[in-house]
Amino acid sequence: MKEVNYEKLKGDDQVFHMWEPLKFEISNNYKFICKNGIFNLVSNLIFHIFAPIVWILNKVLFGFKIEDGQNIRKAEDGKITI
Repeated sequence: MKEVNYEKLKGDDQVFHMWEPLKFEISNNYKFICKNGIFNLVSNLIFHIFAPIVWILNKVLFGFKIEDGQNIRKAEDGKITI
């Protein structure tokens, strides 16, 4: 756990210690975005093939219909009250 000098903290600073089951460090030059062309191509193909299928299944299996939509009141700030 990182040592904290509590006397040097400013008035609005807060220190909160959380449980750390595993220690890990991320280097400063870690690549958060993968620039491998093959990986990007395959992941985009998978996304563009499976996303429409999942969307259709979601609509078929869990689709909701609004009945008597004319009875829905719209709130003044743009929210819909159901």
